[in-house]
Amino acid sequence: MVIFGMQASKPDVASSVQKFLAKTKIPYTATFQGPGKWAQPKDCETFVGRIGLFRNQPADHLLDQSDCVITIGYDPIEYDPNIWNHNNRRKLIALDVINADQDNDFMPEVEIVGEIGGSLDLLASKLAPQIETEFMNAVTDALTQNKLTLAEGAQLNGTPIHPLRIIHELQKIITPDTHIALDVGSNYIWMNRYYGAEYARQVLVSNGQQTLGVALPWAIAASLLYPDKRVISVSGDGGFLFSSMELETAKRLGVKFIHLIWDSASYDMVSFQEAAHYAGDTAGVELGYYDAKAYAESFGCKGYSIKSADEIAGVFQEAISSEVPVLIHIPIDYSHNMRLMQDVIQSFVN
Repeated sequence: MVIFGMQASKPDVASSVQKFLAKTKIPYTATFQGPGKWAQPKDCETFVGRIGLFRNQPADHLLDQSDCVITIGYDPIEYDPNIWNHNNRRKLIALDVINADQDNDFMPEVEIVGEIGGSLDLLASKLAPQIETEFMNAVTDALTQNKLTLAEGAQLNGTPIHPLRIIHELQKIITPDTHIALDVGSNYIWMNRYYGAEYARQVLVSNGQQTLGVALPWAIAASLLYPDKRVISVSGDGGFLFSSMELETAKRLGVKFIHLIWDSASYDMVSFQEAAHYAGDTAGVELGYYDAKAYAESFGCKGYSIKSADEIAGVFQEAISSEVPVLIHIPIDYSHNMRLMQDVIQSFVN
């Protein structure tokens, strides 16, 4: 298996990453900051989904079966080796621009230190890996599982709205020039797992510090850097309040972007984790209602409040043509959040 990290997601190494995968056909996963589906060779499917936070994804199970793991541009802060490689004695190969930060669970047998694109080009010319049929069958099963989850989103209707339905609608308006800024919260887990990142360095995410309130300021910064590009940011209703006043800055600077508020009427991302660990007991803050549409308009921005899943596509199309920042309030259905913790590999829980 290959694990791609943040340093491998740069546009200037995209061609080398794609050629390496096309030549070797090694199945790969990525951290929340690593390359997504854009790295996948056109003639074969090798991207088995992302890894991060909880050790329960199809790619986590494939990693457990791997007798050799190559990390490329990976920093341990992106997904702690203590989670995915604890007490595992299989071979590790680390390819990066700097020496690896070693600990008991990350001791590479070989390190290739240098410019990532050039290193991959040289390595691809020398590798002819033989991957066992049984393992490739498991890869096919993982690919099928991921496709079924994504296809589910298109069928989910009603109010409040399921995260997979929002992701399904977002994928229709995301272009190669779109920049996406994610706040921290349950929205961040759903988006990182199930939005495949179709283009290099497209998604901004606070994966190490998990900083709340970053999405809106990042959207402003991205809009200043790329005034002619599409910018979309996402936060929860609690995370939005951390920096919502910066709408004044956005309007004053004349930037434009679309900001989605996934409203669960709560500030308690960890409640489903607490429920899983503590026999259903949770602690969190139930938030009072605020009118996001009126709030946006009070700053001279545009506001929408989604009432049903069928409205999303039309509102997105209107928002794209706006010349001022847009807030879109979406009542979110987090009743399936426990799926994010489902089937966690037991050693992670312990």
